[in-house]
Amino acid sequence: GRGERSPQPRPGQTRQVAPGQPAQERQQDQASRIQRISYVVQAQGQYRLAAADFFWWDTSRDELQVLSLPATEISVGGGAGIVTGGRGAALVTPRQALLAAAGLVLLALLSWLARRYLPGLPWARLGAAFAKPWRQLRQLRKPALPERLNPGSSAGE
Repeated sequence: GRGERSPQPRPGQTRQVAPGQPAQERQQDQASRIQRISYVVQAQGQYRLAAADFFWWDTSRDELQVLSLPATEISVGGGAGIVTGGRGAALVTPRQALLAAAGLVLLALLSWLARRYLPGLPWARLGAAFAKPWRQLRQLRKPALPERLNPGSSAGE
């Protein structure tokens, strides 16, 4: 059947229903309710979320309305998500590798063309301008620990 009954989860699937949150406006004939249902799938496989009917009262037509959601098929695993290696790191697809390589080649070509046909540019000043922010970024990445763990103590001296 259909209705607001909640289907029992299959093995490997957990259903979590958040409590409904009514929100009513003062001095108005309006109300709303938001209900969020989350399915946590714990095993690969084919899952079917049952169809559901949600009934609500339409105040403009003064009649009961129904919102019907069809059953939904979900496939978990078997390449449906991000492909990962043995340690959980995402693998790079051949297309991504090709695009990255093409970008590097284009960047190298543009750099070579700029040095060859724009010899009047102040390359040393440009390098110095980029070197300072690079040093600051490297300084930010250093740990914020003092040279000694307990400065001012006599331990370990």
